Amino acid sequence: MLKVWRFPINDVSGVNNISMPEGAQITGVGVATHAVGVEGISIWALCETEAPLETRTFVVAGTDVDMTDTLTRYSYKILGTVQRKDMYAFHVFEILM
Repeated sequence: MLKVWRFPINDVSGVNNISMPEGAQITGVGVATHAVGVEGISIWALCETEAPLETRTFVVAGTDVDMTDTLTRYSYKILGTVQRKDMYAFHVFEILM
């Protein structure tokens, strides 16, 4: 069954390893309310719900953060930029293994 699922980002200043069904297609990134009303960043993906899980790696960085070390070591895909109500902007990348 195909469904769009949401995957919360837990670390907005570093690396996030997230389990999702194999072949999940990222549809977007944005702000969502996480547990207990806390505003956070999430990734949405179109998932085959019966597929086995795989771990995918995402990096989040604020504006003006030096990403040279991370982004020169790995291939990556830019997923998007998210601006929260507190005016902080975060940039989400997927590290391609």
